Amino acid sequence: MICGAAFSVLAATPAMAQGSGEVSEIVVTGSRIVRQDYVANSPIATVTGEQVVQNADITVETYLNTLPQVNPAGTTTSNNPPNDGQANIDLRGLGANRNLVLIDGRRPMVSRNDLTVDVNTIPQALIDSIEVITGGAGATYGADAISGAVNIKLKRNFEGIDLRANYSNSTEFWDAKEYQFSGVIGGNFADDRGNAVFAFDRSVREAMYKNQRNFSQYATSTTSFYPDGLLTFSAGNAPSNDAINALFAQPSYGSNAPIVRASQTLGFNQDGSLFYRGVFNDPRNVQNLRKPASDPSVNANFFPDLYMYNFDYVNILTLPLDRKSFMTKFNYKFDNDVEVFAQAAWTQYTAATALAPTPVPTRTITPTIAPGLVTGGSFSSVVIPVTNPFIPADLRTLLNSRTGDNPNLAGSGANEPFQMRTRTLEIGLRQENYENTVTQYLAGLRMPIGDTGWRVEGYVSEGRTKIINTQSGNVDLVKLEQLLSAADGGNALCAGGFNPFGANPLSIACRTFLRVDLQPTRDLIQQIGQVYVSGDVMDLPAGPLSVVVGAEYRSFESKANPGSGAENISGFTLEDPEDGTSSFKDFFGEALIPLVKDAPFAKTLELNLGY
Repeated sequence: MICGAAFSVLAATPAMAQGSGEVSEIVVTGSRIVRQDYVANSPIATVTGEQVVQNADITVETYLNTLPQVNPAGTTTSNNPPNDGQANIDLRGLGANRNLVLIDGRRPMVSRNDLTVDVNTIPQALIDSIEVITGGAGATYGADAISGAVNIKLKRNFEGIDLRANYSNSTEFWDAKEYQFSGVIGGNFADDRGNAVFAFDRSVREAMYKNQRNFSQYATSTTSFYPDGLLTFSAGNAPSNDAINALFAQPSYGSNAPIVRASQTLGFNQDGSLFYRGVFNDPRNVQNLRKPASDPSVNANFFPDLYMYNFDYVNILTLPLDRKSFMTKFNYKFDNDVEVFAQAAWTQYTAATALAPTPVPTRTITPTIAPGLVTGGSFSSVVIPVTNPFIPADLRTLLNSRTGDNPNLAGSGANEPFQMRTRTLEIGLRQENYENTVTQYLAGLRMPIGDTGWRVEGYVSEGRTKIINTQSGNVDLVKLEQLLSAADGGNALCAGGFNPFGANPLSIACRTFLRVDLQPTRDLIQQIGQVYVSGDVMDLPAGPLSVVVGAEYRSFESKANPGSGAENISGFTLEDPEDGTSSFKDFFGEALIPLVKDAPFAKTLELNLGY
């Protein structure tokens, strides 16, 4: 539940046709045919700018996601899977890159290399209405609009001042606060032949973590990465079942039933002893877990049948956001009916995502990462030699019971390295801090072609997006294997070394040694030029036959730099370096053919063609 308060100072004149009280010609989303009535051949949902902001939402997609045509997938609040703090629109659930977002019928600057638009970049106070079309838009706008188009129409010929301030929070705990201050200032000049509008927005949203709500504090899925370690013996050389059963039969372990070893079922208590994590829907539940069930790291959704680390407890539920945006519009009509228009926009915002501390490893361990231990193939767990000085006595007993051989690991039997998974709690959350900066400039004109009744319209635009992502919480796997392989446990490399068995906090020196902070960047440049002519070809008995013919050229450049030191890390999934360009040449045409008018069986019957 959200409670909100808003106020406005408003003195505005609605847009009217220049110089008359007649209704302006209308262009309906999904077509470039200019009409005198609001008729669409495809279903269109229209919402007003007031509807978008009436609940004090600071992002546009929050309201649009309530429409049945829109699939509320990745939003500005999405943490996992992350959406980088961006707000995308996904029609019909086909993906945000399968529909087209437009501003006044024109393409705005994109924020990803798949050409999706971040609607965070549009000041809400300047929105007059939003039209959503989910069929037939591809013939008008190209294959980008295969699932439809969302056309955000901005205020036109606005006069006055509109100032708004919003505040909202959760009524449950009065947290997750949102603040917004926005305004629009505009006016006519030169005997109402011109108009200029300036809009700005400042929005802040506080973070909310999953542990702040009962419904989200426990993960609903499992993980095999435990902070105190989880053994993952290879199938070719695992400890004997007899050794495992004998260990758990000791009085100190308190087991009442024999343990039949299954893959990845033995974990470490904080004191280095072993526990059996259980099997879901199996009577042999968790045994010898020396951690209270009330501990937040114990996932109550599975316990006591199964022990599972509760990785969701520290995840973000609602992402923080801090946004500043500015947009200005200008249009001027000369005496000869030639109209020029221009637009400029700038948005900068920061957002952050946070996940549980890094699972180690999130990439495979190869001979390059663990030389001398891995001789071939790759492993999805870290590899530890039996010479590690921190190996607890109970684990040593199990290691000595092995008699097999994994040909991809050095040694055999009791001397062969073993595998385990862990999480590096002391290195901190896997956090990404995004800084997105988006700018766009647009200029164009529309004019009559002599006295023919035909008109031409064209525009050019250029936009630039820069995304800086500061990452923390990554772990260098090469250095980690160096610590695990060192005869002294890594003490010579960093004070105290690395003891992965149980609760053994890393020293500050070892945290610094293992941690890899990255700053991936992405730069996008988009340039667009479009021109089209429209008019009536002839008069038919049912009305004029209208056509539109035009062309568009777009160029797009994307550069991505994953940052130095990203080659052998465990943590975030990193993009490959990228430096590429693409260009598009589009030709389009439409025809509106009136067939019947005011007939007994139909008031109007029209054929609309698009290619």
